Amino acid sequence: MSFFIQELRPSPFEMEPWQNPIPARKERVGEFEINFIEKGLGSTLIFIHGLAANFNVWNYSFFEFAQNYHCIALDLPGYGNSTILNTQYSFDLFAKSIVGLMDKLGIEKATMIGNSMGGHTSAYLGINYPERVERLVLVDPSGTLVFPLHLRIATLYPELTASLVYKFFVKRTLSSPPERVLKNLQEIANRFKILKRFFFHNPDSSPAKEFTEFILTHLALLISKGQMYEFLWMLTRPAKMIHQTNLTKHLNKIKSPTLLVWGDDDWQVPIKFAKIFHQNIPGSKFVLIKDCGHCPMIEKPNEFNTAVKEFLQTSNKIC
Repeated sequence: MSFFIQELRPSPFEMEPWQNPIPARKERVGEFEINFIEKGLGSTLIFIHGLAANFNVWNYSFFEFAQNYHCIALDLPGYGNSTILNTQYSFDLFAKSIVGLMDKLGIEKATMIGNSMGGHTSAYLGINYPERVERLVLVDPSGTLVFPLHLRIATLYPELTASLVYKFFVKRTLSSPPERVLKNLQEIANRFKILKRFFFHNPDSSPAKEFTEFILTHLALLISKGQMYEFLWMLTRPAKMIHQTNLTKHLNKIKSPTLLVWGDDDWQVPIKFAKIFHQNIPGSKFVLIKDCGHCPMIEKPNEFNTAVKEFLQTSNKIC
């Protein structure tokens, strides 16, 4: 078809670090290298990021919890500086990679803390690998999400979707002088309220604003390096996986103590989907964070960290 810019195929590219004061390292798990940071002593917490992100989304929580716990934040296969996938994305692949990393590091059980697609992955682990999951903290997870019709259609044809986004969005930005790329991205984000729709209740609040600047700067960097094909591929293929892997009928299999944390103004995964999780996971606890979007650990880190700390302390009694 004439509107395809080129055949999209993933190729290696590295995400720039964002306020990461400790070096990451890699472990080979099967055919993949998993990139992660590790700090602290005690029972293990594993932080799992969402779609089109990397482990840096947990920076406001990781170092706080590393004072009392053994913390690991990882890049899922196909993300960040872990191995780029040439195969189909699946939650089974993500789960096996995490369990494989635990085996490599000698970790028998861990608390999984996941946001969005990472929360979906965490719940999948709780269902399919209950012996490896001590507790679950599911942060605005996508596991019960039902896509609207236009997104369902888009996920059926991820390569086509990525090509159209490139043609009608990225190409215009690419045609600008390098010094103008970042400003163009900021204007587009503001015009279409992209950051509010996808991440935050108030993108201009701190620390959300700091993270917003990182996101836009990183996108500008990818555009300037000619790597937006890879980024769009990384965005569209997993969306199909999310749509096709609904966990609603399996949530009652989760036996680990579970905390649900939700922003009350999440446009990506609205609050109605939180109720499905809460009603179907036996004994689950629920915390709603006000004036907060899809990423409470970034937009409201103090409230988020407090809720998780209280859960970890009280759930110890029943683990």
